[in-house]
Amino acid sequence: MMMKKWMVMAGIACSCAAQAAEKPALPDGAYGFDWYGNTPCRKMDKETLRRFKSCESGGSGFGDGVLPLLTCRHGKNDEWVIYASKAQCRDGRETMEANAP
Repeated sequence: MMMKKWMVMAGIACSCAAQAAEKPALPDGAYGFDWYGNTPCRKMDKETLRRFKSCESGGSGFGDGVLPLLTCRHGKNDEWVIYASKAQCRDGRETMEANAP
């Protein structure tokens, strides 16, 4: 019984580690910005994506109706929101700034 529980736990851990190691693919023309900082929209590519410690698909967006493709982090003091196009990124950033305190 104990061996069976251990094998299940090991399988879950391996599955989670594999998912964490995989980074979602970005379409050509993807742009993003760090909404914790004062960064303009920047073009995102595979090399940039590799530098992030973690990425999650989607995100809540900023109320402009366009949801991001990815939300990624380098560290604890940044969070990059990545959109499919420069225009979507710009709209998301403008909405975020308009709603800032």
